[in-house]
This record gives sequence, C-alpha cells and structure tokens, in this order.
Amino acid sequence: MSGGSLVVAKHRFLGDTMVTLPLVQHLASNARANGSTLPSLVTGSGPAVLLENHPDVGSLLTISRDASKRSSAASRLLWKEYLRMAGELRATGAPATCYLADRSFRSAIFARLTGAKVIVGFPTEGRGFLLHKRIPYSQTATEVDTILALAGTDQALSGQTPRLYLGPNDAAVIPLDSSTTRRVAIQPGASHDYKQFPIASWKAVIHNIRSIGAEIYLVGGPEEQAAVDSLQELLGDAPAISLVGKTSLRSLMATLQVLNLVISADTGVSHVAAAVGTPTLTLFGPTPIHKWGRNYAPHRALQAPDADMSKLSPDTVAAVAQEQLL
Repeated sequence: MSGGSLVVAKHRFLGDTMVTLPLVQHLASNARANGSTLPSLVTGSGPAVLLENHPDVGSLLTISRDASKRSSAASRLLWKEYLRMAGELRATGAPATCYLADRSFRSAIFARLTGAKVIVGFPTEGRGFLLHKRIPYSQTATEVDTILALAGTDQALSGQTPRLYLGPNDAAVIPLDSSTTRRVAIQPGASHDYKQFPIASWKAVIHNIRSIGAEIYLVGGPEEQAAVDSLQELLGDAPAISLVGKTSLRSLMATLQVLNLVISADTGVSHVAAAVGTPTLTLFGPTPIHKWGRNYAPHRALQAPDADMSKLSPDTVAAVAQEQLL
C-alpha cells in the first residue's frame, strides 16, 4: 500500500467501523479520480469479515477478537498486533496519510510507528503532539460527519452513509418469498445493560406489529441467547423465528438485506442492516441519538425519555414500526 491512505477505526464494535466507512468511501473516490491506491483500513476481525468484497477498501489490517476485549492481557496483545502491523507497513512502504478515526493515544503511537508522512486525528487523550493535523472532535455533529471531517475538505460530505456489499456466495438463511412484504427482525439483546430494551416491552411490540401480518425473526450473536430465550418464553405458544446461532456474519448480512425492517437498540446489527439497504428502527437510551442515530428515510430512531430504556413505550415503538411497514 506504499504511498496510499491508511484509516484506523475503533476496533471493538461493528458500529465503530460502520461509521468510519463513509470516510473510506470518500478517500476511495478521490483515489480513483487521481489514479492512486485505494485506502487500507485497520479494524477488528468481525468488521473485517463484513468488509470482504468491499470495492472501496484496498486492504484490511485485522486486529484479533482477543485483542478487542477489556483486560490487561488483551491490552498487551493489542500492542503486539499494532507493532506487527506497523512493521509490515514500514516494510511495504509507509502510508502517505494516516487518518485516525480511533481516538486513543495508542492508535496515535501506532500511526507514528508506521512512518506515515501525515497523521490526521482528533487531539483526544493528550495525543495532539503526535498528530500532524489536529481536527477538533465535534460533540454535536453525527459521528459519521465528525469522522468525515478528518478528510479536511470543503466538499459537502454530510449525508454519506456506510455501504456493505454481498458476494456471490452470501446467501440468506430464510427463503426468498416475494409474497411476504412485512418481514421484521428484532434484536432483543444489547452489548450493555443501559442499551437493553426490556424483554416484556419487546413482547408487546411483537404482539402489536403481528396484528398487521408481520413475520418476526430474532437475530443477534450467541451472547444474546439468554435474552432470546427469555423473550421466547414470554411469547409462549407463538414464538418468533430465532436465527441466533444460525448465521455467519456474511449470511447475516444477506438475511438482513431481504427483510423489510430491523428493530433494535443501538447495536452493530442495526448499522449492518442500514449498510445493506434495509430500513431500521433504532432505540436509544443514554447513548446520544444525534451522534449515532439515523433519523432519515427509510430509517427512524427513538430516544427513551430521561435516557431510560424502561420508559420508552412499546406502543410508541410499535406505532413507528407500523408506519415504516405500511
């Protein structure tokens, strides 16, 4: 990737890479216009799987899942992986410009170790002296637009959205039935308790949108099996169709694409659904909706009263979902 651009995303969660993609897409557009190398991207192992076949990513530098955990061992492993990648980049040619969507001190050290000629980033965690170009981090702009600001251009970039691409071998795990026009996926779990919409509220939402003939699927990672089990128990003799544990990340992408709506808390699945073109309804607790929400057609976002998910009315959620489906 000698002389090209390198983008470093926050690697722990899918959503962090998704909001970095518009920057990568913009840099790729410029690279094509100039006949230069497509940008490379540093990200986690999960997002890297989703980015296979992406036409705007020149190469992927992947941080292992074990290095994305919160522990001293993971922190040491992350340093080792950064050192390894920096060595590989120096051997093949230092990047011309390194864009740090990741805001950590550690990523700025990594950028320096690559030998990048220009390092652009937010002066957070006291790392401003390591950067060549310091871009103020906005607390008011969307996270997508904040990261796009790293491109340092006057071009109107606002409104760009992340895009993901399916390959010829990526298949949905549900039948492609064109007669079903109200297929809804619900992700009942969340990565943090404060993002969790109550299971009883999910039951009420499902009951409500089933009244208009919606077919309900449950999606999520293996770590959300407990939430799925609790919801299925509440649904009793009318359980939803669970896809948890039945999809790879690639087949999940393909499955989300054939749905009509995905309802979830602010999670990676929501970002992935939007990136393959499926309408989303995203529920926010204390996470700021103005930073991470998509409240533009065909997407909707709802902020819980007092930033408390237990105060978000399931009737309100169901009403907005019905508007999107009808």
